[in-house]
Amino acid sequence: MINKAGLLQVLRFVTIGGGAAIIYFILALTLDRLFDLATIWASFLAFVFSAVFSFVGHRCFTFSPTQTSKKQMFRFMISTIIGLLLSTIIPILLQTQAPIVSYITVLITVPVVSFILLKFFVFSEV
Repeated sequence: MINKAGLLQVLRFVTIGGGAAIIYFILALTLDRLFDLATIWASFLAFVFSAVFSFVGHRCFTFSPTQTSKKQMFRFMISTIIGLLLSTIIPILLQTQAPIVSYITVLITVPVVSFILLKFFVFSEV
């Protein structure tokens, strides 16, 4: 069963992650439709920009570790690269589909993987 602190952490993650997802989605669509950028590049660039928002938000608001260590920064970079790879590979795998299918798939997959990595790998107290 999830305790109150765990529930609040999930809600903070959803808030920050939701903000990052909105940034990703709007930017990907903008780059795709207004600038006619290829889907894979639109997704890639949108992910990079949303990752900055995500790091600051999760570091300061969601997980609030007592101190930032080089190990945490390195682990965050690894988790971000995993998310970046997912946000790049998914459009490749779904390239026969409409671009919106890729973007929505990224919106679902990356946050789930990210929460697991951030909670148990990046900001764990171990």
